[in-house]
Amino acid sequence: MLLPILLVLSLTINSAFSLNKKCPGKEMLHFKRTPTAKNNYTSDWCVFTIAFPKMDNRDNARSVCGFFGASLTIPENQQEFDAIKKALKIYENITEGHIIDGEISPHCKAKYAREKHLFMKNKKDCDILGNAFIFDDVNTDPTFIVKQYPSLSPTEYTEEKIEGFKEIPLKMFGSCLSIIQEDWKLHLLYCDGNQRRPKAKTIFNSVVCGMPPE
Repeated sequence: MLLPILLVLSLTINSAFSLNKKCPGKEMLHFKRTPTAKNNYTSDWCVFTIAFPKMDNRDNARSVCGFFGASLTIPENQQEFDAIKKALKIYENITEGHIIDGEISPHCKAKYAREKHLFMKNKKDCDILGNAFIFDDVNTDPTFIVKQYPSLSPTEYTEEKIEGFKEIPLKMFGSCLSIIQEDWKLHLLYCDGNQRRPKAKTIFNSVVCGMPPE
């Protein structure tokens, strides 16, 4: 009888701890989730947004989230997506877009550079709707978010040609996920903070971060 009693006691204690989990900041969104292998068995997740300039540089965005002990993050379902978009609307006057987690992997960038068509669908390797992306956040299942990307082509794309070497175009395409306020949908932007663009099409002054509760 001792083992069943200990098991029930353990489950009761774990349940109590789960109910008492709180996000470290009052303004954070606290999402309850179904733990699965794809979200690292995460039952609670805290999401917050920060207004900060030059977030279209992926390293800058990572640094801002990291300062608070968090990582770039994404919504796991439509309810979370709606809540995050609602929270982001307070920044409408200072930014045109918001940075979220998700970047096309170096392996797939190299594959796309070899292809005539930038993005591929229904491929085993580097399917833009499947396994093309890598994520910083290991506590969120990315299945939902990759299906929200509305196009099979990048939002931004350029080909640069160097004098004397014009037969070889230098391809650059958007490969980092973001939310654009104009339509509140996902877009892919350049990850380098506009270093190779004379004028930015969209201003990104906010970022979405996530972390476990206390």
